[in-house]
Amino acid sequence: MPVLFKLFTAVLFSCLSLAAHGEKLRIVTEPWAPYVYEDNGTMAGLDY
Repeated sequence: MPVLFKLFTAVLFSCLSLAAHGEKLRIVTEPWAPYVYEDNGTMAGLDY
């Protein structure tokens, strides 16, 4: 590939990444043991 094409592709991807907006991802799961459990009245496990 020509060097100019590689450079143009890199600049294009750089511009596209600047236009992307990240948002907080919220993952909801079922309360399955041992992943989620109650410890002294508070929820504990991988999700907490």
